[in-house]
Amino acid sequence: MGFRALLPKALHKVETCLHYSVISTSTNFDRLLEKRGHKFVRYADDCIIYVKSKRAAERVMTSCTKYLEDRLKLKINREKSKTGSPLKLKFLGFSLYKAKGKIGIRPYQKSVKRFKDRVRQITSRKRGRSTQKILKELKHSPQAG
Repeated sequence: MGFRALLPKALHKVETCLHYSVISTSTNFDRLLEKRGHKFVRYADDCIIYVKSKRAAERVMTSCTKYLEDRLKLKINREKSKTGSPLKLKFLGFSLYKAKGKIGIRPYQKSVKRFKDRVRQITSRKRGRSTQKILKELKHSPQAG
């Protein structure tokens, strides 16, 4: 099951989540979260933990930070680590929205803007290139293809 399929199911009745940015990855941390019964999504060094209240988010954030720093000796990026509504946080270039009682996923607004700006730059008429060269550049551009 992919990232798109997991998030809406994990977020049923979830009000608050934590976003951690860890310098290194750890399966021990995954096991701890599973043991505690938390719903979470992790990709590389980013992790989101879903909890039901702001108070629970603060408590889990404190205990997870302590575990990661003291037990696993990992460095936490405190600027990126935060608590908040899952509908307002960005994860892997995507954000969540709620409509008619259902939760959906869409590209984050800044990611879409960056993509459109890159396409505009590549397809600008000022650059004077053939259509084949423009299409080749679009295909090989990491943000536009």
